[in-house]
Amino acid sequence: MAITKGVVKVKADRKTPKTRKEEDQNTRDEVDKGKSRQCDSVAKRSTGGDESDICADCSKAVVSSQQGMKCDGCGHWHHVQCEKVAEDVHGFLSSHNEEPSLLWYCRKCATT
Repeated sequence: MAITKGVVKVKADRKTPKTRKEEDQNTRDEVDKGKSRQCDSVAKRSTGGDESDICADCSKAVVSSQQGMKCDGCGHWHHVQCEKVAEDVHGFLSSHNEEPSLLWYCRKCATT
């Protein structure tokens, strides 16, 4: 089953516009969340924790704010950009994450 991470870009809803203060608070909240995720991934690596969220192509962490996919062949995580996966393919697999009949293989596994 294809396992994915990251946000699939969709068009925003037409809602009531936020005030400048609300937008600033949302931005600060997102920055704080990003710092927390970054600290967690650094702590994971430095303490010898689970390194399965490291991209097999570039050796950098695949965090939840990035688009990533886990290969059904080797079990390694890959950034979508590193594997040159089209955004619509990632979006489709993300929306069908629990479908056991859909598999995704990285370039290395697909050619071996």
